[in-house]
Amino acid sequence: MLAGATVLFASTSAGLAVVRTMPPALALTFGGGIGWMVMMSTLSVAAQEGVPSWVRARALAASLLAIQGSLAGGALAWGVVAAHTSLSVALAAAAGVLVLGLV
Repeated sequence: MLAGATVLFASTSAGLAVVRTMPPALALTFGGGIGWMVMMSTLSVAAQEGVPSWVRARALAASLLAIQGSLAGGALAWGVVAAHTSLSVALAAAAGVLVLGLV
C-alpha cells in the first residue's frame, strides 16, 4: 500500500509539473490526496500496532514529531529548489526522488 501511495503521489507531482490549466490540476490533486491519506493512515496504524500498549501514546507522539519535522524540512528543501529553478522543476524533481526512494 505504501509503494502504491508513493507512486500515486509521485505521479501527481509529475503531472502538476506539466499541466497549465485548472481542471486537470484538480483531478491530479484529488488523486494525490488519496495517495496522501493512504500513506498517512497506513503509517499511523503501523505506529499504533507496532508498540506495546503501555508506551503507545509516547510512540505516537514521537511518530507525529518525526513526520511533521520531515514535512517541514522537505518543504524548506523543495522551496529552495523552486526558488532557484522553477516550480515545475521542483515538482518534477520531487516526483523523481519519491520514485527513487522506492528503490
